[in-house]
Amino acid sequence: MDRFTLKQMGASISVFLLLSGCATATHKSVETEIVDAGQTMEEPGVKQSVKLAQITGELTYQDVLQKGDSINSLALDQGGEQVWLATHAGLYASADHGLWGAVADELEQADVKTIYFDPKKPKQVYIAGEKVCKVSKDGGKSWKRIEGGLPQGYDIQSLIGALTDKGTFLYAFVNREGVYESTDAGANWHLRFPIDSVEGYDLDYVPSEQKLYVLTQNELLSIDIHGGDWQVEWRESDSHIYSIAANKSTDTLYAASDKGILIKAGKEWTLLSSDLPEKLINISYGTADTPIIGIGESAQIYRYSQEKWKKWE
Repeated sequence: MDRFTLKQMGASISVFLLLSGCATATHKSVETEIVDAGQTMEEPGVKQSVKLAQITGELTYQDVLQKGDSINSLALDQGGEQVWLATHAGLYASADHGLWGAVADELEQADVKTIYFDPKKPKQVYIAGEKVCKVSKDGGKSWKRIEGGLPQGYDIQSLIGALTDKGTFLYAFVNREGVYESTDAGANWHLRFPIDSVEGYDLDYVPSEQKLYVLTQNELLSIDIHGGDWQVEWRESDSHIYSIAANKSTDTLYAASDKGILIKAGKEWTLLSSDLPEKLINISYGTADTPIIGIGESAQIYRYSQEKWKKWE
């Protein structure tokens, strides 16, 4: 499975179609377009007000696509108000009036592939990618390298956290190596679950199962965080999965596939929503009010809220 890039998908055509009507540098609110979808259970929750880095909105979304070159993944802050984008050339976040901004100048040339907000420390943000693994403890204002123990020339496709009785453990999937673990907020890493010569695309954790899930080119694998062998959860012949995301409050796992959004609760997979606005290439868990955010083939960003898909604008 190829990683989604704007170049591979025909960036100029996709971006023009996407942005000709909705991504101009305007200071007027754009009414959200609503697309009906299937049903889901929405967990109750209260938004948490978190002061992240002040993002100056100087860029349109088209500017971000051009500067970032390709979008690797996205994440929603814990207040549900700001989308962060990990791109081939930098880290970007949404600002006011439909505009965007770079989170930090020092990351302008970084190939960022994954973003993780620590739920226990809302201002603590982790990013990782090709030869980059950093943490910010002030909401993105300043960054520190955390790569002790990682292999030379490492390429991290996904980094997530698992809340345990010993604190938050970090897990990072390093391409053609396996899953690395850190028990000290990223200061030191060690190879915990090897998967030799396998290219991975996504990683997440389901607390009630105490399992890590890894999406590879042809399979979805799982393993107990306490040890054991890799188990096959899904094969390519069943359906093609592009991305996974876990709702750790309800212990459910979402999967963006060519059949729609699948949901795994316990041992069973069911179809959450087949009526998608378009094929979603990457998804992420958002908040109780917005359990899923995702990005489509056209590079449009969507959020799933109140049983409907809505454009993020």
